[in-house]
Amino acid sequence: MSPNGLAASVATLASLFSADGEGGEGGDQLDRAVQVVGALMGGSVLVGLTLGSTGAGRVAAASDARARRLAQARLLDGHRRSSPGADRAARRIDDLADPVGSAAMPELAGAARAEGVRSVLVVPLVDGEIPLGTLELYAEGPGGLGPDAELAAEVLAMVIASGLLAAGRADRSRTEIDQLRMALESRDLIGQAKGILMASRRVDAATAFELLRRASQSRNVKLRDLAELVARTGELPGD
Repeated sequence: MSPNGLAASVATLASLFSADGEGGEGGDQLDRAVQVVGALMGGSVLVGLTLGSTGAGRVAAASDARARRLAQARLLDGHRRSSPGADRAARRIDDLADPVGSAAMPELAGAARAEGVRSVLVVPLVDGEIPLGTLELYAEGPGGLGPDAELAAEVLAMVIASGLLAAGRADRSRTEIDQLRMALESRDLIGQAKGILMASRRVDAATAFELLRRASQSRNVKLRDLAELVARTGELPGD
Protein backbone atom coordinates (compact mmCIF):
# COMPACT_ATOMS: atom_id res chain seq x y z
CA MET A 1 0.00 0.00 0.00
CA SER A 2 1.23 3.49 -0.77
CA PRO A 3 1.74 6.34 1.72
CA ASN A 4 -0.74 8.37 -0.32
CA GLY A 5 -3.33 5.61 0.01
CA LEU A 6 -2.88 5.50 3.78
CA ALA A 7 -3.12 9.29 4.04
CA ALA A 8 -6.33 9.28 1.98
CA SER A 9 -7.83 6.58 4.22
CA VAL A 10 -6.94 8.56 7.35
CA ALA A 11 -8.64 11.64 5.91
CA THR A 12 -11.74 9.64 4.99
CA LEU A 13 -12.01 8.10 8.45
CA ALA A 14 -11.54 11.48 10.12
CA SER A 15 -14.37 12.94 8.04
CA LEU A 16 -16.68 10.06 8.97
CA PHE A 17 -16.48 10.92 12.65
CA SER A 18 -16.42 14.71 12.34
CA ALA A 19 -19.52 16.67 13.32
CA ASP A 20 -19.93 18.06 9.81
CA GLY A 21 -18.59 15.05 7.90
CA GLU A 22 -20.45 13.13 5.21
CA GLY A 23 -21.67 10.57 7.71
CA GLY A 24 -23.73 13.12 9.58
CA GLU A 25 -25.80 12.12 12.54
CA GLY A 26 -27.70 9.46 10.61
CA GLY A 27 -24.72 7.66 9.03
CA ASP A 28 -23.37 4.36 10.32
CA GLN A 29 -19.76 5.40 10.81
CA LEU A 30 -18.50 2.07 12.09
CA ASP A 31 -19.82 0.07 9.13
CA ARG A 32 -18.32 2.60 6.74
CA ALA A 33 -15.06 2.67 8.68
CA VAL A 34 -14.43 -1.05 8.21
CA GLN A 35 -15.12 -0.64 4.49
CA VAL A 36 -12.48 2.10 4.32
CA VAL A 37 -9.97 -0.12 6.11
CA GLY A 38 -10.81 -3.07 3.85
CA ALA A 39 -10.39 -0.99 0.71
CA LEU A 40 -6.91 0.08 1.79
CA MET A 41 -5.82 -3.43 2.76
CA GLY A 42 -7.14 -5.09 -0.38
CA GLY A 43 -10.33 -6.85 -1.32
CA SER A 44 -9.27 -10.25 0.06
CA VAL A 45 -8.68 -8.93 3.58
CA LEU A 46 -11.67 -9.24 5.93
CA VAL A 47 -12.20 -6.56 8.59
CA GLY A 48 -13.99 -6.67 11.92
CA LEU A 49 -14.42 -4.06 14.63
CA THR A 50 -15.34 -4.83 18.23
CA LEU A 51 -16.21 -2.49 21.08
CA GLY A 52 -15.74 -3.10 24.78
CA SER A 53 -12.89 -4.55 26.83
CA THR A 54 -11.52 -8.06 26.52
CA GLY A 55 -14.00 -10.55 27.94
CA ALA A 56 -16.93 -8.16 27.61
CA GLY A 57 -16.87 -6.96 24.01
CA ARG A 58 -19.21 -7.28 21.05
CA VAL A 59 -18.88 -7.14 17.29
CA ALA A 60 -19.92 -3.63 16.28
CA ALA A 61 -19.14 -3.76 12.55
CA ALA A 62 -17.73 -6.15 9.95
CA SER A 63 -16.88 -6.02 6.27
CA ASP A 64 -19.08 -9.08 5.61
CA ALA A 65 -20.65 -12.10 7.26
CA ARG A 66 -17.36 -14.05 7.29
CA ALA A 67 -15.59 -11.24 9.11
CA ARG A 68 -18.40 -11.03 11.66
CA ARG A 69 -18.20 -14.76 12.41
CA LEU A 70 -14.42 -14.56 12.79
CA ALA A 71 -14.63 -11.52 15.07
CA GLN A 72 -17.22 -13.28 17.20
CA ALA A 73 -14.97 -16.31 17.53
CA ARG A 74 -12.06 -14.05 18.52
CA LEU A 75 -14.25 -12.58 21.25
CA LEU A 76 -14.91 -16.05 22.62
CA ASP A 77 -11.16 -16.48 23.04
CA GLY A 78 -11.14 -13.14 24.85
CA HIS A 79 -13.91 -14.25 27.22
CA ARG A 80 -11.89 -17.28 28.21
CA ARG A 81 -8.47 -15.66 28.39
CA SER A 82 -9.24 -12.16 29.61
CA SER A 83 -6.25 -10.44 31.23
CA PRO A 84 -5.26 -6.85 32.11
CA GLY A 85 -3.76 -5.02 29.15
CA ALA A 86 -4.91 -7.62 26.61
CA ASP A 87 -6.62 -4.95 24.54
CA ARG A 88 -3.66 -2.55 24.58
CA ALA A 89 -1.10 -4.21 22.30
CA ALA A 90 -1.34 -5.30 18.68
CA ARG A 91 -1.21 -9.03 18.08
CA ARG A 92 -0.39 -10.74 14.78
CA ILE A 93 -0.62 -14.45 14.13
CA ASP A 94 0.84 -15.38 10.77
CA ASP A 95 -0.63 -18.87 10.64
CA LEU A 96 -3.66 -19.93 12.65
CA ALA A 97 -3.17 -23.48 11.33
CA ASP A 98 0.17 -23.68 13.11
CA PRO A 99 -0.04 -25.36 16.56
CA VAL A 100 1.29 -22.23 18.28
CA GLY A 101 -1.20 -19.94 16.56
CA SER A 102 -4.03 -22.39 17.17
CA ALA A 103 -3.19 -22.63 20.86
CA ALA A 104 -3.13 -18.84 21.23
CA MET A 105 -6.64 -18.40 19.83
CA PRO A 106 -8.38 -21.80 19.67
CA GLU A 107 -11.89 -20.51 18.99
CA LEU A 108 -10.66 -18.27 16.20
CA ALA A 109 -8.46 -21.03 14.78
CA GLY A 110 -11.50 -23.29 14.49
CA ALA A 111 -13.58 -20.59 12.82
CA ALA A 112 -10.66 -19.71 10.54
CA ARG A 113 -10.51 -23.25 9.20
CA ALA A 114 -14.20 -23.09 8.35
CA GLU A 115 -13.84 -19.68 6.70
CA GLY A 116 -10.61 -20.42 4.82
CA VAL A 117 -8.55 -17.90 6.77
CA ARG A 118 -4.96 -18.43 7.95
CA SER A 119 -3.67 -15.14 9.39
CA VAL A 120 -5.03 -12.49 11.76
CA LEU A 121 -4.01 -9.09 13.03
CA VAL A 122 -5.72 -7.64 16.11
CA VAL A 123 -5.05 -3.95 16.81
CA PRO A 124 -6.41 -2.15 19.89
CA LEU A 125 -8.64 0.90 19.74
CA VAL A 126 -7.23 2.90 22.64
CA ASP A 127 -7.85 6.39 23.98
CA GLY A 128 -5.06 7.14 26.45
CA GLU A 129 -5.31 4.27 28.92
CA ILE A 130 -8.85 3.36 27.97
CA PRO A 131 -9.28 0.28 25.71
CA LEU A 132 -12.35 0.90 23.56
CA GLY A 133 -12.19 -2.28 21.49
CA THR A 134 -10.23 -3.76 18.60
CA LEU A 135 -9.76 -3.46 14.86
CA GLU A 136 -9.26 -6.93 13.36
CA LEU A 137 -7.91 -7.99 9.97
CA TYR A 138 -8.14 -11.52 8.55
CA ALA A 139 -6.32 -12.85 5.47
CA GLU A 140 -6.71 -16.13 3.63
CA GLY A 141 -3.03 -16.97 3.23
CA PRO A 142 -0.40 -17.58 5.93
CA GLY A 143 1.64 -14.45 6.54
CA GLY A 144 -0.96 -12.44 4.68
CA LEU A 145 -0.71 -9.50 7.08
CA GLY A 146 2.86 -8.29 7.36
CA PRO A 147 4.58 -5.35 9.09
CA ASP A 148 3.25 -2.83 6.55
CA ALA A 149 -0.32 -3.93 7.19
CA GLU A 150 0.29 -3.81 10.94
CA LEU A 151 1.65 -0.26 10.81
CA ALA A 152 -1.23 0.94 8.63
CA ALA A 153 -3.81 -0.77 10.86
CA GLU A 154 -2.34 0.86 13.97
CA VAL A 155 -2.61 4.30 12.35
CA LEU A 156 -6.21 3.69 11.26
CA ALA A 157 -7.13 2.29 14.68
CA MET A 158 -5.89 5.48 16.34
CA VAL A 159 -8.05 7.58 14.01
CA ILE A 160 -11.12 5.45 14.70
CA ALA A 161 -10.57 5.53 18.47
CA SER A 162 -10.11 9.30 18.48
CA GLY A 163 -13.16 9.73 16.29
CA LEU A 164 -15.38 7.65 18.55
CA LEU A 165 -14.73 9.95 21.49
CA ALA A 166 -14.04 13.32 19.85
CA ALA A 167 -17.28 13.33 17.91
CA GLY A 168 -19.32 11.87 20.74
CA ARG A 169 -20.60 9.24 18.32
CA ALA A 170 -21.09 5.46 18.46
CA ASP A 171 -24.19 5.52 20.65
CA ARG A 172 -24.05 1.74 20.79
CA SER A 173 -20.68 1.93 22.56
CA ARG A 174 -21.44 4.82 24.92
CA THR A 175 -22.31 2.56 27.86
CA GLU A 176 -19.09 0.56 27.51
CA ILE A 177 -16.96 3.71 27.29
CA ASP A 178 -18.67 5.31 30.31
CA GLN A 179 -18.15 2.15 32.34
CA LEU A 180 -14.47 2.06 31.43
CA ARG A 181 -14.02 5.71 32.35
CA MET A 182 -15.73 5.16 35.70
CA ALA A 183 -13.50 2.16 36.40
CA LEU A 184 -10.37 4.20 35.70
CA GLU A 185 -11.63 7.10 37.82
CA SER A 186 -12.35 4.70 40.69
CA ARG A 187 -8.88 3.23 40.39
CA ASP A 188 -7.31 6.69 40.52
CA LEU A 189 -9.38 7.71 43.57
CA ILE A 190 -8.50 4.52 45.41
CA GLY A 191 -4.84 5.10 44.55
CA GLN A 192 -5.00 8.64 45.95
CA ALA A 193 -6.70 7.45 49.14
CA LYS A 194 -4.13 4.69 49.58
CA GLY A 195 -1.33 7.23 49.20
CA ILE A 196 -2.85 9.48 51.87
CA LEU A 197 -3.22 6.59 54.32
CA MET A 198 0.28 5.31 53.58
CA ALA A 199 1.66 8.74 54.45
CA SER A 200 -0.52 9.44 57.49
CA ARG A 201 -0.44 5.93 58.98
CA ARG A 202 3.05 5.02 57.75
CA VAL A 203 1.86 1.71 56.32
CA ASP A 204 2.47 -0.09 53.04
CA ALA A 205 0.09 -0.12 50.06
CA ALA A 206 -1.51 -3.47 50.96
CA THR A 207 -2.28 -2.34 54.52
CA ALA A 208 -3.67 0.98 53.30
CA PHE A 209 -6.02 -0.82 50.92
CA GLU A 210 -7.12 -3.18 53.71
CA LEU A 211 -7.96 -0.17 55.89
CA LEU A 212 -10.12 1.22 53.10
CA ARG A 213 -11.79 -2.13 52.47
CA ARG A 214 -12.66 -2.68 56.12
CA ALA A 215 -14.01 0.86 56.53
CA SER A 216 -16.09 0.40 53.38
CA GLN A 217 -17.63 -2.81 54.69
CA SER A 218 -18.24 -1.59 58.23
CA ARG A 219 -19.93 1.59 57.04
CA ASN A 220 -21.72 -0.07 54.11
CA VAL A 221 -20.25 2.52 51.75
CA LYS A 222 -18.93 1.81 48.28
CA LEU A 223 -15.15 1.65 48.18
CA ARG A 224 -15.04 4.29 45.45
CA ASP A 225 -17.17 6.73 47.47
CA LEU A 226 -15.07 6.18 50.58
CA ALA A 227 -11.86 6.70 48.60
CA GLU A 228 -13.25 9.93 47.16
CA LEU A 229 -14.00 11.17 50.71
CA VAL A 230 -10.49 10.31 51.90
CA ALA A 231 -8.94 11.98 48.85
CA ARG A 232 -11.02 15.12 49.48
CA THR A 233 -10.62 15.38 53.26
CA GLY A 234 -7.32 13.64 53.84
CA GLU A 235 -8.85 11.53 56.59
CA LEU A 236 -10.44 8.11 56.98
CA PRO A 237 -13.91 8.48 58.57
CA GLY A 238 -13.99 7.33 62.17
CA ASP A 239 -10.39 8.29 62.98
